[in-house]
Amino acid sequence: MKILSGILLLIFFSGKLFAQSQDSFFIHREKLPPEGISLNKGWKFHAGDDTAWANPGYDDSQWQTVDLTQYNNYFTSFREKGSGWFRQKFYLDSSHGSQASILLSQLGASDWYVNGRIFIQFGKINTATVVENYNPHDKPVLFPENINDSVMIAIRLLSKVPAHPWLFTNNAASPISIKMSPLMNALSNYKAALLQPRMHVGYSFMAAGVGIIFLLLFTFFPREKSTLLFAAFCFLIGLIPVIETQLSDGSFDINSYAWMSYAIAMINKICGILILLIISLEVLKKITIYQWAIIFYILVVDSLLFIYYGPAKPVFIAGNIVWAVFAFEFLRLGVLAFSRGDYTIGIVAFSSGFLNASLILTHFTTIHFAEFYTFFNGFLCFMLITIYLVSKFARNSNYALSQLAAINKKK
Repeated sequence: MKILSGILLLIFFSGKLFAQSQDSFFIHREKLPPEGISLNKGWKFHAGDDTAWANPGYDDSQWQTVDLTQYNNYFTSFREKGSGWFRQKFYLDSSHGSQASILLSQLGASDWYVNGRIFIQFGKINTATVVENYNPHDKPVLFPENINDSVMIAIRLLSKVPAHPWLFTNNAASPISIKMSPLMNALSNYKAALLQPRMHVGYSFMAAGVGIIFLLLFTFFPREKSTLLFAAFCFLIGLIPVIETQLSDGSFDINSYAWMSYAIAMINKICGILILLIISLEVLKKITIYQWAIIFYILVVDSLLFIYYGPAKPVFIAGNIVWAVFAFEFLRLGVLAFSRGDYTIGIVAFSSGFLNASLILTHFTTIHFAEFYTFFNGFLCFMLITIYLVSKFARNSNYALSQLAAINKKK
């Protein structure tokens, strides 16, 4: 009987220990890897707003368990309230030999509580509906060294969500994500991350400068519509890094971030259309009704359908069919360009056709190189069309000068 009681007791305590290991985990300050560890998993979430939820003894057993990056699991309930609380318990060693930092990325405003006491505020929550947003973008914050053993973190997050949530969920961003990292490594990575977006702004100035030059060239040869279209293309691709810098450095709520991201998607659409128009004018010397129909659907119909209906299956199917036709039109023009000896335009057409085909493949396969290739294709189009139109301008100028010289000679 004693043996049976001992076995039952052992099973009971083993179950308790197992449950504890599922609800919390242990962090060693000195064993944190240089890249840090993710704290995105195992959070308890509840939509709404009640400061009593900051109490470390509050019973959150009925709350939803979520992974912060898998926000589709909690996004709907968060959107209904516009606010929510996240709670997680873990154990921290008592070593003071290494400083640990918390890295938070968020969209909106938040209050952080550690063991029931306010730790830090990112942004400012004035009322349940009036907040001042702040996006720290993985900014390291020194975790208190005097806090050891059991740690309960409670985060109160408020953010405005778009009426059409797929405008945000269609992006790779997360409303909130958290890491813990050694302080010095985190500071070094944060400084490096601040420099990268600013380097892209230089590309914006270069593109805008080239756009101004081609706008001036159009004044000399107003019949060359390709020059005007390319100037517009230059201004738009120069605008993309500026918006991306705002997304990485600015302070937005979920709604603003969603619309800014959608603006980038629209600019990329327009840039693709401008390239198609330039290629068509150079190869066919015109823009066909067939091409205008494709452009109207992509730019107007597809965009409005996505805003109001999101990734609904009929919208998805129709959109991919038209995008496939769009990609095929690039390839068709590329074949015509090569057959006529316009190799520069042909390369641009084939590259753009391949990009649009890869965008379709991302929906049906595990091939996901379209994001990198979008930048590469934009840069390739920028360089090759610049060379092509400058050469064409030089030829037209020489022809105009020769004609002028011939007229003066006759006089």
